[in-house]
Amino acid sequence: MDAGHEQEFYRVAPGCVVTIDLDPGIVVGDVFDNGDQVFTRVRMTDGSGSTRDLDPVAASEALADLLHLTAPTNGTDR
Repeated sequence: MDAGHEQEFYRVAPGCVVTIDLDPGIVVGDVFDNGDQVFTRVRMTDGSGSTRDLDPVAASEALADLLHLTAPTNGTDR
């Protein structure tokens, strides 16, 4: 977080940590008026910064969640 402006979101699950960089980011205190967000980078690790012990089931579930998050809401393509 930088001066009330979130440009990163992360999700921690056993065996899988997903970090998403957002653009333009979310202004804290005004989360409903930030417009569309672009995922500029998505990283998935096993929690130690490596992918060596990434849990395959947790990774699959995280990818399914990402697919859902990036689904079009207004009839347009991704």
